[in-house]
Amino acid sequence: MGADGVGSQVREVLTARADIQCQQDFIPDVYKSLHVPRIAPDQTVELAGNYLHTSTLGKGIRLVMAPQPDNWLHGTLIFSPDNNPLENCTTDEAVLTYFQENIPFLKPLMRLEDAAVLRQRPVSKIMTVKCDRMHVCDRILLVGDAVHAVSPSIGQGCNASLQDVQVFAQCLDRYEDKWEEALPAFTAKRLSDVHALRELSDYTFPRSKPMMLEFIFRLTVGKKLR
Repeated sequence: MGADGVGSQVREVLTARADIQCQQDFIPDVYKSLHVPRIAPDQTVELAGNYLHTSTLGKGIRLVMAPQPDNWLHGTLIFSPDNNPLENCTTDEAVLTYFQENIPFLKPLMRLEDAAVLRQRPVSKIMTVKCDRMHVCDRILLVGDAVHAVSPSIGQGCNASLQDVQVFAQCLDRYEDKWEEALPAFTAKRLSDVHALRELSDYTFPRSKPMMLEFIFRLTVGKKLR
């Protein structure tokens, strides 16, 4: 079972030696990850635990925060490689000031220690993966980011990987642990879902402020027309 992530060596071997087609693309943007409390230390501010929290800052910079267990938010600050908003922030205090001035909803939540961790994190590239199937013969299975890596901006990568495990367990139960039947059934059941997730990853969040305004306008008009 290949569950070795976006840089999967199992997938690389399969694409070289087996009849499986995989598309790997780097998204033009890069990102830095951050974690902040969902509830302010003084309990005066609490962000909803069942919503994505987003902010578009212009020039292709945007922040997406997803609720996590234990009242934390995991986020990605996404930007173009030549426009790192934190490039000139040489101290932890400067990073904290940037977020307090540009992302108001984080002002009461982000602490200096959160800014310090963020400043030390490397800038990461985003690679997406799309394969034409998730198994080879009756012996090899790809799951998780190894076969359907998506942008972290939608906060669904881990969920999709866990769902792979759930669906595969169901297939094993249905076909009484016969891999020659369970593996093709798994691909048939999951492939359209993970391809849809890739589309969602690529097109959910507009990359610029004008595109975001157009996106909101289209949604508004669409609701009125319906």
